[in-house]
Amino acid sequence: MTRESFEGEAQQLVGLQLKRVRYYELQGGWPSWNADPDYDSLDHGLDLVGDDVAYSITWDSTFWCYGLRVQSGTLVDFLFGGQFTDVSAESRWSTLLGQRVIQTQLIWELVSDPSVEQPAVYPQDLVLTFEAGDRVYISASQPQGPHEPFFGMTDHVVVLFETALAQHYLNLDGVQITPE
Repeated sequence: MTRESFEGEAQQLVGLQLKRVRYYELQGGWPSWNADPDYDSLDHGLDLVGDDVAYSITWDSTFWCYGLRVQSGTLVDFLFGGQFTDVSAESRWSTLLGQRVIQTQLIWELVSDPSVEQPAVYPQDLVLTFEAGDRVYISASQPQGPHEPFFGMTDHVVVLFETALAQHYLNLDGVQITPE
């Protein structure tokens, strides 16, 4: 897959009028997506659901282990196990229901592995901008502890709803977020 076609998959989210959001976590555990007031933390990923279409966002290894991936369909179509929670009404997503995604931006990072001979990049973060100007930051990252920056390139997904928190946890210093 080329970077351009990958970006095209993320662009499919533009125009989606958000109706529901589902989070996927490990099967058998207690739902812990809302354990920290600063962000939502998920083992697998999430579904963004419109009237007649759904998109899943999760970690995968299309470019490097582990980056984000946006695909048409729901995560249950791709996972062999797990539990899902409809968080539409219980999370910070509730204020975004009924709004359309007007912009997506993938943030690509350079693989920092000394064994890699050729420079490689992978999609670390995704920024969604909604009609009212709200932004949601989704990252293939792992929380490291209270108020500590996240560890990126992981098989875990975090969701942040405030730019200042995203800058702190995701280390977005120097990243140009495309204006609306």
